[in-house]
Amino acid sequence: MGEVSRQQEVEDVFFERPHVVVLGAGASIAAVPHDRNGRELPDMRGLASIEEVQRLFLSAGITDVAEDFEASYARLREEGRYEEIGDRIDQIVRDYFAGVEIGDDPTIYDHLLLSLRSKDLIATFNWDPIIVQAEMRLRAMGATALPQVVFLHGNVAISVCMEDKTAGLTGERCRDCGKPLEPVPLLYPVTEKNYEADAFINYAWHTLRWGLKDTSIVTIFGYRAPGSDVAAIAEFKEAWGTPNERQFEQFEIIGRPGADRGALRERWGDFIHTHHYEIWEDFFDSWIAHHPRRTGEAYYRQYIEANFIDVNPVPRGTDLRSTIEWYQGLMDHEKSNG
Repeated sequence: MGEVSRQQEVEDVFFERPHVVVLGAGASIAAVPHDRNGRELPDMRGLASIEEVQRLFLSAGITDVAEDFEASYARLREEGRYEEIGDRIDQIVRDYFAGVEIGDDPTIYDHLLLSLRSKDLIATFNWDPIIVQAEMRLRAMGATALPQVVFLHGNVAISVCMEDKTAGLTGERCRDCGKPLEPVPLLYPVTEKNYEADAFINYAWHTLRWGLKDTSIVTIFGYRAPGSDVAAIAEFKEAWGTPNERQFEQFEIIGRPGADRGALRERWGDFIHTHHYEIWEDFFDSWIAHHPRRTGEAYYRQYIEANFIDVNPVPRGTDLRSTIEWYQGLMDHEKSNG
């Protein structure tokens, strides 16, 4: 049993299996509780508090939307006679999230993107544009070798040209044919999800399945895996397999402050092998934030080789330019390793 210093971790880059991060609404809320203009980022339950949404559901005789937005929406669509109300709710949700704007200071999403490598994968359920805005500004400021990001339920910031099979930012034109890009669907309700129906969504899930099969570390961040979201959980299980098949992999959960750890462990129990898991209340306590861009190396050293390892915590309290420069030191070692 040996020891691995912080400098050794920084310099020795060798792990190739992907780290997969799955984001739910709680991740966006943790990253940007209030946007540049003071708007709150709601989760699904928060959507039910939008006054016009409440009125629309009430007009359809649905009074329990605050308990489960998606289940209430599913009932509304199943009725078959509230198409106009459902379409109006869709537009309110899209407009709300489309207006969200990231602030100037580094967010958790900036750190998340910078803390993973191009071999890694972020799969998000979120419709808000925050992670897209974070990635765009990081790349504009010279950050490279960032992880792939896929959108499991669509995103208001991403539009596509199905004819040329290209994607870009909402409001842009197709780089091949020059036609305006079309918004991707925001996929819900949970009871009717068909991940094969839309090519953009299908690609996102295909990529996640590949990542889950090949990964050594999974981080679930702010995703509560609602019981009604049976399609998503079934996809996860098929790609991941049983806990006995993943006895050497590590499962990490980042929940909200004060969350019931026992309940989180039970919720994700079908994916966890015995003690191979960690639960955090804060991103900055997580494996990702303690071993940025070296999560796989740190995992291998600690859990396979049984070494004592130092941590290399991400910087806090710095501006965005200084934050990127700190991570650039890690990226430089990656280039020198090959």
